[in-house]
Amino acid sequence: MPETASPYSVLSVLDPSELAAGLGAANISFHRPAAASPSALPAQAIPRHILQTGLTWPHAYKRHAGYIHSWLDANPEYEYSFFGDEHALRFVERHGTERERDAYRRILTGSQRADLFRIIFLKMAGGVYADLDEELRYPLRMLFGGKDMKGRKVPLSSSAVIGSFFPFEFLLYVPQHPILLSTARVMTDGILEQVGLLKNKSKHACYSPHTCIIRVTGPLGYTSGVGDATIKGGCGNRVRTPNPNQCAMNSRDPLLRKTFICSDDEGDATYTALGHVEKLDAVELYLAPVPASVTKGLLLFPDVWGWNGGRVRAIADALANEGYVVAVPKLLTPCLGEGTDGDALPPDGQFSMDWMKGFPWTTQKPKVDAALGLLRSKGATKIGVMGFCYGGHPCCWTSSEHEDVLAGVVCHPSMQLEAFAFGGDCAALMKSVKCPFLLAPAGNDMATWGPEAPFVAALMESVKGAECVIKGYPEMSHGWSVRGDVSDAAVKRDVELVMADTKAFFAKYLA
Repeated sequence: MPETASPYSVLSVLDPSELAAGLGAANISFHRPAAASPSALPAQAIPRHILQTGLTWPHAYKRHAGYIHSWLDANPEYEYSFFGDEHALRFVERHGTERERDAYRRILTGSQRADLFRIIFLKMAGGVYADLDEELRYPLRMLFGGKDMKGRKVPLSSSAVIGSFFPFEFLLYVPQHPILLSTARVMTDGILEQVGLLKNKSKHACYSPHTCIIRVTGPLGYTSGVGDATIKGGCGNRVRTPNPNQCAMNSRDPLLRKTFICSDDEGDATYTALGHVEKLDAVELYLAPVPASVTKGLLLFPDVWGWNGGRVRAIADALANEGYVVAVPKLLTPCLGEGTDGDALPPDGQFSMDWMKGFPWTTQKPKVDAALGLLRSKGATKIGVMGFCYGGHPCCWTSSEHEDVLAGVVCHPSMQLEAFAFGGDCAALMKSVKCPFLLAPAGNDMATWGPEAPFVAALMESVKGAECVIKGYPEMSHGWSVRGDVSDAAVKRDVELVMADTKAFFAKYLA
Protein backbone atom coordinates (compact mmCIF):
# COMPACT_ATOMS: atom_id res chain seq x y z
CA MET A 1 0.00 0.00 0.00
CA PRO A 2 1.21 3.59 -0.57
CA GLU A 3 2.83 5.25 2.43
CA THR A 4 -0.17 7.54 2.95
CA ALA A 5 -2.80 4.77 2.74
CA SER A 6 -4.57 4.05 6.01
CA PRO A 7 -4.90 0.48 7.33
CA TYR A 8 -8.65 0.75 6.67
CA SER A 9 -8.59 2.09 3.11
CA VAL A 10 -10.21 0.15 0.30
CA LEU A 11 -6.75 -1.13 -0.59
CA SER A 12 -6.70 -3.03 2.70
CA VAL A 13 -9.38 -5.49 1.51
CA LEU A 14 -7.90 -6.34 -1.89
CA ASP A 15 -6.59 -9.82 -2.50
CA PRO A 16 -3.05 -10.23 -3.89
CA SER A 17 -4.20 -10.57 -7.48
CA GLU A 18 -6.27 -7.38 -7.25
CA LEU A 19 -3.35 -5.54 -5.69
CA ALA A 20 -1.10 -6.71 -8.49
CA ALA A 21 -3.57 -5.80 -11.22
CA GLY A 22 -4.65 -2.51 -9.65
CA LEU A 23 -8.10 -1.30 -8.69
CA GLY A 24 -8.97 -0.22 -12.20
CA ALA A 25 -8.79 -3.76 -13.54
CA ALA A 26 -11.78 -4.98 -11.54
CA ASN A 27 -13.74 -1.72 -11.81
CA ILE A 28 -15.28 -2.24 -8.38
CA SER A 29 -13.73 0.40 -6.14
CA PHE A 30 -11.47 3.46 -6.28
CA HIS A 31 -8.70 4.90 -4.11
CA ARG A 32 -6.93 8.25 -4.17
CA PRO A 33 -4.03 8.62 -1.72
CA ALA A 34 -3.59 11.79 0.29
CA ALA A 35 -1.22 14.33 -1.22
CA ALA A 36 0.67 14.69 2.06
CA SER A 37 1.69 12.40 4.87
CA PRO A 38 -0.41 12.90 8.03
CA SER A 39 2.78 13.68 9.94
CA ALA A 40 3.26 16.77 7.77
CA LEU A 41 -0.18 18.19 8.59
CA PRO A 42 -1.60 19.93 11.69
CA ALA A 43 -2.88 17.59 14.38
CA GLN A 44 -6.50 16.55 13.94
CA ALA A 45 -8.52 13.98 15.87
CA ILE A 46 -10.78 12.93 12.99
CA PRO A 47 -8.75 10.93 10.44
CA ARG A 48 -8.30 12.63 7.08
CA HIS A 49 -10.05 9.90 5.14
CA ILE A 50 -13.16 10.41 2.98
CA LEU A 51 -15.46 7.43 2.48
CA GLN A 52 -18.10 6.95 -0.20
CA THR A 53 -19.79 3.75 -1.27
CA GLY A 54 -22.05 2.32 -3.97
CA LEU A 55 -22.59 -0.64 -6.28
CA THR A 56 -19.39 -0.07 -8.28
CA TRP A 57 -17.09 2.87 -8.97
CA PRO A 58 -18.04 3.20 -12.69
CA HIS A 59 -21.73 3.10 -11.79
CA ALA A 60 -21.32 5.83 -9.16
CA TYR A 61 -18.94 8.01 -11.16
CA LYS A 62 -21.17 8.02 -14.23
CA ARG A 63 -24.07 9.42 -12.19
CA HIS A 64 -22.33 11.62 -9.63
CA ALA A 65 -18.98 12.70 -11.07
CA GLY A 66 -19.53 16.39 -10.29
CA TYR A 67 -20.42 15.75 -6.67
CA ILE A 68 -17.58 13.26 -6.21
CA HIS A 69 -15.05 15.74 -7.57
CA SER A 70 -16.26 18.39 -5.13
CA TRP A 71 -14.83 16.14 -2.39
CA LEU A 72 -11.73 15.00 -4.26
CA ASP A 73 -10.62 18.34 -5.65
CA ALA A 74 -11.19 20.45 -2.52
CA ASN A 75 -9.37 18.08 -0.17
CA PRO A 76 -6.05 16.90 -1.63
CA GLU A 77 -4.71 16.28 1.89
CA TYR A 78 -7.45 13.69 2.50
CA GLU A 79 -7.23 10.06 1.48
CA TYR A 80 -10.30 8.97 -0.51
CA SER A 81 -11.77 5.46 -0.58
CA PHE A 82 -14.77 4.43 -2.65
CA PHE A 83 -15.94 0.96 -1.62
CA GLY A 84 -17.88 -0.98 -4.21
CA ASP A 85 -20.43 -3.42 -2.86
CA GLU A 86 -18.14 -6.46 -3.04
CA HIS A 87 -15.29 -4.73 -1.21
CA ALA A 88 -17.64 -3.28 1.41
CA LEU A 89 -18.72 -6.85 2.21
CA ARG A 90 -15.09 -7.85 2.66
CA PHE A 91 -14.52 -4.96 5.05
CA VAL A 92 -17.52 -5.96 7.17
CA GLU A 93 -16.41 -9.61 7.17
CA ARG A 94 -12.97 -8.55 8.37
CA HIS A 95 -13.84 -5.82 10.88
CA GLY A 96 -17.49 -6.29 11.90
CA THR A 97 -18.68 -8.09 15.00
CA GLU A 98 -20.35 -11.47 14.61
CA ARG A 99 -23.82 -9.90 14.85
CA GLU A 100 -22.87 -7.11 12.42
CA ARG A 101 -21.62 -9.67 9.90
CA ASP A 102 -24.78 -11.74 10.31
CA ALA A 103 -27.00 -8.68 9.85
CA TYR A 104 -25.05 -7.41 6.83
CA ARG A 105 -25.29 -10.76 5.00
CA ARG A 106 -29.07 -10.77 5.43
CA ILE A 107 -29.63 -7.35 3.83
CA LEU A 108 -30.98 -7.59 0.29
CA THR A 109 -31.19 -3.87 -0.54
CA GLY A 110 -28.04 -2.07 -1.64
CA SER A 111 -28.97 1.19 0.05
CA GLN A 112 -29.46 -0.61 3.37
CA ARG A 113 -26.07 -2.27 3.05
CA ALA A 114 -24.57 1.17 2.42
CA ASP A 115 -26.31 2.51 5.55
CA LEU A 116 -24.86 -0.16 7.82
CA PHE A 117 -21.47 -0.19 6.10
CA ARG A 118 -20.82 3.51 6.68
CA ILE A 119 -21.42 3.06 10.40
CA ILE A 120 -19.22 -0.04 10.68
CA PHE A 121 -16.44 1.64 8.69
CA LEU A 122 -16.45 4.86 10.71
CA LYS A 123 -16.71 2.91 13.96
CA MET A 124 -13.44 1.18 13.06
CA ALA A 125 -11.57 3.76 11.00
CA GLY A 126 -13.12 7.15 11.71
CA GLY A 127 -13.08 9.83 9.05
CA VAL A 128 -15.61 11.57 6.83
CA TYR A 129 -18.57 9.97 5.05
CA ALA A 130 -20.71 11.69 2.39
CA ASP A 131 -23.61 10.44 0.27
CA LEU A 132 -22.81 10.38 -3.44
CA ASP A 133 -25.28 13.19 -4.16
CA GLU A 134 -23.78 15.50 -1.52
CA GLU A 135 -21.86 18.50 -2.87
CA LEU A 136 -19.05 20.03 -0.80
CA ARG A 137 -18.94 23.82 -1.03
CA TYR A 138 -15.96 24.50 1.24
CA PRO A 139 -12.79 22.48 1.78
CA LEU A 140 -12.98 20.36 4.91
CA ARG A 141 -10.02 22.27 6.34
CA MET A 142 -12.25 25.39 6.37
CA LEU A 143 -15.21 23.63 7.87
CA PHE A 144 -13.47 21.48 10.39
CA GLY A 145 -9.71 20.96 10.48
CA GLY A 146 -7.49 23.48 12.26
CA LYS A 147 -9.86 26.46 12.32
CA ASP A 148 -13.35 26.89 10.99
CA MET A 149 -14.68 29.76 8.91
CA LYS A 150 -15.16 31.89 12.02
CA GLY A 151 -11.61 31.38 13.24
CA ARG A 152 -12.47 28.96 16.04
CA LYS A 153 -9.85 26.32 16.79
CA VAL A 154 -11.37 22.86 16.47
CA PRO A 155 -8.63 20.33 15.61
CA LEU A 156 -9.30 18.10 18.63
CA SER A 157 -13.02 17.66 18.06
CA SER A 158 -14.19 14.05 18.10
CA SER A 159 -17.15 14.51 15.81
CA ALA A 160 -18.91 17.24 13.90
CA VAL A 161 -22.48 18.02 12.91
CA ILE A 162 -24.21 20.57 10.73
CA GLY A 163 -26.31 23.12 12.53
CA SER A 164 -28.45 21.80 15.35
CA PHE A 165 -29.29 18.38 13.93
CA PHE A 166 -27.45 15.13 13.11
CA PRO A 167 -27.62 14.44 9.35
CA PHE A 168 -27.09 10.86 8.19
CA GLU A 169 -25.84 11.87 4.75
CA PHE A 170 -22.69 13.62 6.09
CA LEU A 171 -20.80 12.07 9.01
CA LEU A 172 -17.50 13.02 10.69
CA TYR A 173 -16.24 10.93 13.59
CA VAL A 174 -13.23 9.58 15.42
CA PRO A 175 -13.01 5.78 15.66
CA GLN A 176 -15.03 4.12 18.42
CA HIS A 177 -17.19 7.19 19.00
CA PRO A 178 -20.12 6.42 21.37
CA ILE A 179 -22.68 7.46 18.77
CA LEU A 180 -21.21 5.04 16.22
CA LEU A 181 -21.08 2.19 18.72
CA SER A 182 -24.70 2.84 19.67
CA THR A 183 -25.89 3.22 16.08
CA ALA A 184 -24.17 0.02 14.96
CA ARG A 185 -25.93 -1.85 17.76
CA VAL A 186 -29.33 -0.26 17.03
CA MET A 187 -29.14 -0.99 13.31
CA THR A 188 -27.84 -4.53 13.77
CA ASP A 189 -30.53 -5.36 16.32
CA GLY A 190 -33.17 -3.83 14.06
CA ILE A 191 -32.11 -5.87 11.03
CA LEU A 192 -32.03 -9.15 12.92
CA GLU A 193 -35.37 -8.35 14.54
CA GLN A 194 -36.93 -7.73 11.13
CA VAL A 195 -35.54 -11.03 9.87
CA GLY A 196 -37.43 -12.80 12.64
CA LEU A 197 -40.60 -10.81 12.05
CA LEU A 198 -40.54 -11.52 8.32
CA LYS A 199 -39.87 -15.20 8.93
CA ASN A 200 -42.93 -15.37 11.18
CA LYS A 201 -44.98 -13.21 8.78
CA SER A 202 -45.61 -10.72 11.56
CA LYS A 203 -47.77 -7.69 10.88
CA HIS A 204 -45.06 -5.61 12.54
CA ALA A 205 -42.48 -6.40 9.86
CA CYS A 206 -41.49 -3.71 7.37
CA TYR A 207 -42.57 -5.30 4.12
CA SER A 208 -41.43 -2.59 1.69
CA PRO A 209 -37.73 -1.85 1.10
CA HIS A 210 -38.35 1.87 1.54
CA THR A 211 -39.99 1.39 4.94
CA CYS A 212 -37.18 -0.90 6.09
CA ILE A 213 -34.55 1.63 5.05
CA ILE A 214 -36.21 4.53 6.84
CA ARG A 215 -37.09 2.62 10.01
CA VAL A 216 -34.14 0.28 10.48
CA THR A 217 -30.91 1.45 8.84
CA GLY A 218 -31.69 4.93 7.57
CA PRO A 219 -32.24 8.26 9.32
CA LEU A 220 -34.50 6.85 12.05
CA GLY A 221 -32.00 4.14 12.89
CA TYR A 222 -29.25 6.73 13.12
CA THR A 223 -31.23 9.15 15.27
CA SER A 224 -32.11 6.27 17.58
CA GLY A 225 -28.41 5.56 17.91
CA VAL A 226 -27.66 9.22 18.53
CA GLY A 227 -30.40 9.42 21.12
CA ASP A 228 -29.34 6.30 23.00
CA ALA A 229 -25.69 7.37 23.11
CA THR A 230 -26.32 10.97 24.13
CA ILE A 231 -28.96 10.20 26.74
CA LYS A 232 -26.78 7.51 28.32
CA GLY A 233 -23.80 9.86 28.04
CA GLY A 234 -25.51 12.48 30.17
CA CYS A 235 -25.98 15.15 27.50
CA GLY A 236 -29.24 16.17 29.17
CA ASN A 237 -31.43 15.83 26.09
CA ARG A 238 -34.96 14.51 26.31
CA VAL A 239 -35.36 14.04 22.57
CA ARG A 240 -33.58 11.60 20.31
CA THR A 241 -31.23 14.15 18.75
CA PRO A 242 -29.88 16.75 21.16
CA ASN A 243 -28.50 20.14 20.38
CA PRO A 244 -24.80 19.21 20.16
CA ASN A 245 -23.96 21.89 22.69
CA GLN A 246 -25.92 19.95 25.32
CA CYS A 247 -23.26 17.26 25.00
CA ALA A 248 -20.45 19.80 25.06
CA MET A 249 -21.74 21.28 28.31
CA ASN A 250 -23.25 18.31 30.14
CA SER A 251 -21.88 14.96 29.03
CA ARG A 252 -19.67 12.78 31.19
CA ASP A 253 -18.15 11.21 28.07
CA PRO A 254 -15.03 13.04 26.80
CA LEU A 255 -15.81 12.18 23.18
CA LEU A 256 -19.38 13.45 23.41
CA ARG A 257 -18.12 16.66 25.02
CA LYS A 258 -15.96 17.32 21.97
CA THR A 259 -18.79 17.40 19.45
CA PHE A 260 -18.26 20.47 17.26
CA ILE A 261 -20.88 22.43 15.33
CA CYS A 262 -19.23 22.39 11.96
CA SER A 263 -21.28 25.11 10.31
CA ASP A 264 -23.91 26.51 12.62
CA ASP A 265 -27.12 27.48 10.91
CA GLU A 266 -26.42 31.15 10.63
CA GLY A 267 -26.82 31.44 6.90
CA ASP A 268 -24.02 32.67 4.66
CA ALA A 269 -20.91 32.80 6.82
CA THR A 270 -19.24 34.96 4.16
CA TYR A 271 -21.88 37.73 4.28
CA THR A 272 -20.49 41.18 5.03
CA ALA A 273 -23.01 43.64 6.45
CA LEU A 274 -23.36 46.85 4.45
CA GLY A 275 -24.42 49.21 7.23
CA HIS A 276 -22.80 50.47 10.40
CA VAL A 277 -23.29 50.61 14.16
CA GLU A 278 -24.72 53.70 15.83
CA LYS A 279 -24.54 54.35 19.56
CA LEU A 280 -27.37 56.30 21.16
CA ASP A 281 -27.67 57.14 24.84
CA ALA A 282 -30.23 54.40 25.47
CA VAL A 283 -29.28 51.78 22.90
CA GLU A 284 -26.70 50.63 20.40
CA LEU A 285 -28.04 49.50 17.03
CA TYR A 286 -27.14 48.32 13.56
CA LEU A 287 -28.28 50.76 10.85
CA ALA A 288 -28.55 49.38 7.32
CA PRO A 289 -27.56 51.69 4.43
CA VAL A 290 -30.06 54.56 4.41
CA PRO A 291 -31.78 55.15 1.05
CA ALA A 292 -32.30 58.64 -0.32
CA SER A 293 -35.59 60.44 0.39
CA VAL A 294 -36.72 58.14 3.19
CA THR A 295 -40.35 58.27 4.33
CA LYS A 296 -40.75 54.80 5.82
CA GLY A 297 -38.76 52.78 8.30
CA LEU A 298 -38.50 49.29 9.77
CA LEU A 299 -37.38 48.20 13.21
CA LEU A 300 -36.12 44.60 13.28
CA PHE A 301 -36.16 42.74 16.59
CA PRO A 302 -33.86 39.69 16.47
CA ASP A 303 -34.16 36.34 18.20
CA VAL A 304 -32.25 35.32 21.32
CA TRP A 305 -28.95 35.31 19.42
CA GLY A 306 -29.15 39.05 19.10
CA TRP A 307 -28.38 41.89 16.77
CA ASN A 308 -25.65 40.06 14.81
CA GLY A 309 -26.94 36.48 14.95
CA GLY A 310 -28.03 34.42 11.97
CA ARG A 311 -29.06 36.37 8.87
CA VAL A 312 -30.56 39.32 10.72
CA ARG A 313 -28.20 41.93 9.24
CA ALA A 314 -28.49 40.43 5.77
CA ILE A 315 -32.28 40.71 6.09
CA ALA A 316 -31.97 44.30 7.30
CA ASP A 317 -29.80 45.19 4.32
CA ALA A 318 -32.21 43.49 1.90
CA LEU A 319 -35.17 45.44 3.30
CA ALA A 320 -33.20 48.68 3.15
CA ASN A 321 -32.78 47.98 -0.54
CA GLU A 322 -36.59 48.20 -0.79
CA GLY A 323 -36.48 51.86 0.24
CA TYR A 324 -36.76 51.61 4.06
CA VAL A 325 -34.49 52.95 6.74
CA VAL A 326 -33.85 49.81 8.80
CA ALA A 327 -32.42 49.47 12.30
CA VAL A 328 -31.65 46.41 14.45
CA PRO A 329 -31.35 47.35 18.14
CA LYS A 330 -29.06 45.60 20.61
CA LEU A 331 -31.71 44.65 23.15
CA LEU A 332 -30.58 41.60 25.11
CA THR A 333 -27.83 43.04 27.26
CA PRO A 334 -26.39 42.10 29.64
CA CYS A 335 -25.78 39.10 27.42
CA LEU A 336 -25.31 35.52 28.52
CA GLY A 337 -21.58 34.81 28.68
CA GLU A 338 -19.89 36.71 25.86
CA GLY A 339 -23.07 36.72 23.78
CA THR A 340 -22.98 37.07 20.01
CA ASP A 341 -21.13 40.26 19.19
CA GLY A 342 -21.85 41.40 22.74
CA ASP A 343 -25.59 40.72 22.64
CA ALA A 344 -27.96 37.94 23.74
CA LEU A 345 -26.73 34.32 23.71
CA PRO A 346 -23.33 33.15 22.49
CA PRO A 347 -23.42 31.25 19.17
CA ASP A 348 -23.33 27.93 21.01
CA GLY A 349 -25.46 29.06 23.95
CA GLN A 350 -28.62 27.46 25.25
CA PHE A 351 -31.78 29.43 26.01
CA SER A 352 -32.20 30.31 29.69
CA MET A 353 -35.61 31.34 30.99
CA ASP A 354 -34.03 32.83 34.11
CA TRP A 355 -31.85 35.04 31.92
CA MET A 356 -34.79 35.99 29.70
CA LYS A 357 -36.78 37.17 32.72
CA GLY A 358 -34.40 40.13 32.90
CA PHE A 359 -35.92 41.70 29.76
CA PRO A 360 -39.57 42.66 30.43
CA TRP A 361 -41.09 45.41 28.33
CA THR A 362 -40.41 48.01 31.00
CA THR A 363 -36.69 47.32 30.51
CA GLN A 364 -36.83 47.26 26.72
CA LYS A 365 -39.15 50.24 26.17
CA PRO A 366 -36.50 52.99 26.53
CA LYS A 367 -34.25 51.20 24.04
CA VAL A 368 -37.07 50.73 21.55
CA ASP A 369 -38.25 54.32 21.90
CA ALA A 370 -34.71 55.52 21.18
CA ALA A 371 -34.46 53.32 18.09
CA LEU A 372 -37.82 54.60 16.83
CA GLY A 373 -36.57 58.12 17.38
CA LEU A 374 -33.60 57.42 15.14
CA LEU A 375 -35.86 56.15 12.34
CA ARG A 376 -37.99 59.26 12.61
CA SER A 377 -34.91 61.48 12.57
CA LYS A 378 -33.94 59.90 9.24
CA GLY A 379 -37.30 60.89 7.74
CA ALA A 380 -39.54 57.89 8.47
CA THR A 381 -43.16 58.86 9.07
CA LYS A 382 -44.55 55.35 8.55
CA ILE A 383 -42.95 52.51 10.49
CA GLY A 384 -43.16 48.73 10.46
CA VAL A 385 -41.81 46.24 12.96
CA MET A 386 -40.42 42.78 12.26
CA GLY A 387 -39.48 40.17 14.85
CA PHE A 388 -37.99 36.70 15.00
CA CYS A 389 -38.88 34.40 17.91
CA TYR A 390 -38.41 36.57 21.03
CA GLY A 391 -38.46 39.62 18.76
CA GLY A 392 -42.20 39.22 18.32
CA HIS A 393 -42.68 40.30 21.94
CA PRO A 394 -41.28 43.85 21.52
CA CYS A 395 -43.02 44.00 18.13
CA CYS A 396 -46.41 43.70 19.79
CA TRP A 397 -45.63 46.10 22.61
CA THR A 398 -44.30 48.66 20.14
CA SER A 399 -47.45 48.40 18.05
CA SER A 400 -49.64 48.85 21.11
CA GLU A 401 -47.93 52.13 22.10
CA HIS A 402 -47.02 53.92 18.85
CA GLU A 403 -49.60 55.20 16.37
CA ASP A 404 -47.08 55.51 13.51
CA VAL A 405 -46.33 51.77 13.62
CA LEU A 406 -48.57 50.61 10.79
CA ALA A 407 -47.64 46.96 10.18
CA GLY A 408 -45.87 44.07 11.86
CA VAL A 409 -44.36 40.76 10.75
CA VAL A 410 -43.29 38.00 13.14
CA CYS A 411 -41.50 34.83 12.03
CA HIS A 412 -41.71 31.77 14.33
CA PRO A 413 -43.39 33.83 17.09
CA SER A 414 -42.65 33.58 20.82
CA MET A 415 -44.95 36.25 22.23
CA GLN A 416 -46.00 33.70 24.85
CA LEU A 417 -42.93 34.92 26.74
CA GLU A 418 -45.20 37.70 27.99
CA ALA A 419 -46.74 35.10 30.28
CA PHE A 420 -43.99 32.53 30.74
CA ALA A 421 -41.05 34.90 31.30
CA PHE A 422 -42.60 38.19 32.37
CA GLY A 423 -45.71 37.17 34.28
CA GLY A 424 -48.09 39.09 32.02
CA ASP A 425 -51.19 38.27 29.99
CA CYS A 426 -50.28 37.20 26.46
CA ALA A 427 -53.87 37.24 25.21
CA ALA A 428 -54.28 40.80 26.47
CA LEU A 429 -51.07 41.81 24.71
CA MET A 430 -52.31 40.34 21.44
CA LYS A 431 -55.60 42.20 21.74
CA SER A 432 -53.75 45.48 22.36
CA VAL A 433 -51.83 45.71 19.09
CA LYS A 434 -52.98 48.54 16.83
CA CYS A 435 -51.77 47.47 13.40
CA PRO A 436 -52.18 44.46 11.08
CA PHE A 437 -49.74 41.61 11.71
CA LEU A 438 -48.45 38.83 9.49
CA LEU A 439 -47.46 35.80 11.58
CA ALA A 440 -45.28 33.08 10.02
CA PRO A 441 -45.16 30.14 12.45
CA ALA A 442 -43.01 27.09 11.75
CA GLY A 443 -44.43 23.59 11.95
CA ASN A 444 -43.51 23.22 15.61
CA ASP A 445 -45.03 26.64 16.41
CA MET A 446 -48.49 25.79 15.07
CA ALA A 447 -49.97 24.56 18.35
CA THR A 448 -49.39 27.99 19.87
CA TRP A 449 -49.54 30.26 16.81
CA GLY A 450 -51.55 28.38 14.20
CA PRO A 451 -54.87 29.75 12.90
CA GLU A 452 -56.94 27.95 15.57
CA ALA A 453 -54.71 28.79 18.55
CA PRO A 454 -56.16 30.86 21.43
CA PHE A 455 -53.48 33.57 21.23
CA VAL A 456 -54.24 33.99 17.53
CA ALA A 457 -57.94 34.29 18.36
CA ALA A 458 -56.97 37.11 20.73
CA LEU A 459 -54.99 38.79 17.95
CA MET A 460 -58.05 38.67 15.72
CA GLU A 461 -59.90 40.68 18.38
CA SER A 462 -57.42 43.56 18.09
CA VAL A 463 -58.32 46.80 16.34
CA LYS A 464 -56.91 45.56 13.03
CA GLY A 465 -57.55 41.88 13.65
CA ALA A 466 -59.58 41.45 10.48
CA GLU A 467 -56.49 42.39 8.45
CA CYS A 468 -54.10 40.06 10.27
CA VAL A 469 -52.69 37.10 8.33
CA ILE A 470 -51.46 33.75 9.66
CA LYS A 471 -49.36 31.80 7.17
CA GLY A 472 -47.74 28.65 8.52
CA TYR A 473 -44.67 26.89 7.21
CA PRO A 474 -45.35 23.29 8.29
CA GLU A 475 -42.12 21.81 6.90
CA MET A 476 -39.94 24.27 8.81
CA SER A 477 -38.62 24.24 12.37
CA HIS A 478 -38.61 27.16 14.79
CA GLY A 479 -35.90 29.65 13.81
CA TRP A 480 -35.71 28.71 10.14
CA SER A 481 -36.23 32.18 8.64
CA VAL A 482 -33.17 33.76 10.19
CA ARG A 483 -31.07 30.72 11.10
CA GLY A 484 -32.14 27.79 8.91
CA ASP A 485 -29.64 26.11 6.59
CA VAL A 486 -30.39 27.61 3.18
CA SER A 487 -28.30 24.95 1.45
CA ASP A 488 -31.38 22.79 2.13
CA ALA A 489 -33.71 23.34 -0.83
CA ALA A 490 -36.87 23.37 1.30
CA VAL A 491 -35.44 25.89 3.76
CA LYS A 492 -34.19 28.10 0.94
CA ARG A 493 -37.63 27.97 -0.68
CA ASP A 494 -39.47 28.98 2.50
CA VAL A 495 -36.96 31.68 3.45
CA GLU A 496 -37.53 33.22 0.03
CA LEU A 497 -41.30 32.85 0.40
CA VAL A 498 -41.48 34.49 3.82
CA MET A 499 -39.25 37.35 2.68
CA ALA A 500 -41.45 37.90 -0.38
CA ASP A 501 -44.54 37.92 1.85
CA THR A 502 -42.81 40.31 4.27
CA LYS A 503 -41.94 42.77 1.53
CA ALA A 504 -45.47 42.62 0.11
CA PHE A 505 -47.05 43.10 3.55
CA PHE A 506 -44.96 46.14 4.38
CA ALA A 507 -45.45 47.58 0.89
CA LYS A 508 -49.22 47.32 1.36
CA TYR A 509 -49.39 49.10 4.71
CA LEU A 510 -46.46 51.52 4.54
CA ALA A 511 -47.09 52.78 1.01
